[in-house]
Amino acid sequence: MRISIVSVLLMSLAVFTSAYTRNPHSKVKVYVMNALPPNSEPLIVHCESMGGDFSLSGGRSFSWRFSPGYFATTFFCEFWWNSKIRNVKVFSYLEPHQCERMKPKYSNMCYWQAREDGIYFNNRNDTVFATSWQNRFPW
Repeated sequence: MRISIVSVLLMSLAVFTSAYTRNPHSKVKVYVMNALPPNSEPLIVHCESMGGDFSLSGGRSFSWRFSPGYFATTFFCEFWWNSKIRNVKVFSYLEPHQCERMKPKYSNMCYWQAREDGIYFNNRNDTVFATSWQNRFPW
């Protein structure tokens, strides 16, 4: 029986992706937080993927949890504040390293925070060390 290299690669890819998505610990939780001053203009956030969309308007934070699909799971959020707009890819199946697994029994987690000078990222929600927050998308 002859097996082509392409067949072997496709089978390996299918095994890898199904193992990733079937693992109960492969769930991802994304947090979007409003850290703008309390009396400032309201923050509006609209997030979407192929599976649906949702919004935050004037609230402090929201989150969602999901299992990544086969190379298709990507979430984008658009942040509006004052006259500023930023479109941010908050999760991509092809970049799962940005979300850190919190102990073996927990999910992978990503934290995004809107501040006066931009959209910050942290994969640990580390409130002790402010330097662990990175301004990934300045306004």
